Amino acid sequence: MEKEIKNNFEKLKIDTERLLIRRIKNDDKQDFFEMFSDAQTAINDGCRPCSEMNEKYESDFKNLVSDEMHYTIELKECHKMIGIMHLTEISERAVECYEIGYDIHHAFRRKGYATEAIKAILEYCFNVLGIEMLTATVYPWNKESVNLLNKIGFIQEGRIHKAEKHYKFGVVDVLSFCKER
Repeated sequence: MEKEIKNNFEKLKIDTERLLIRRIKNDDKQDFFEMFSDAQTAINDGCRPCSEMNEKYESDFKNLVSDEMHYTIELKECHKMIGIMHLTEISERAVECYEIGYDIHHAFRRKGYATEAIKAILEYCFNVLGIEMLTATVYPWNKESVNLLNKIGFIQEGRIHKAEKHYKFGVVDVLSFCKER
């Protein structure tokens, strides 16, 4: 089943009313840079903001393009990448489980795009692939994301203390959420 699920993620392409969720491609390089050069986006993602499109950026972006579990959230009306999503298999659970992560470009927030994209991924994971559970972790200061997950029906499982080393804040906690099929 796991290999079948991975194969389906490799060719994932979801069309919603306003969005296209698809694999990241080289043409997204400028939009990705624009998104992750924003300090607040980088803080909420736990990465350093991009400052220039240098060799490190090129290498990091190339790795994203080759990763079958990272996707672009594209606004169909203008064919612009406005966000990204990723799915990561979680083997520590007793059921088929993936963690979802997402970022929306600051200029496109509060317009329902993240809700639309996450609902589409939930539908695909639960009803097409038969995955039992999706999880998400969020920094406690990212109230918009906490509210979004609650709105979509994720349940907060708890707080993982000293879960990560954040580039700006050092050792930080994360909030853990889950949603079952």
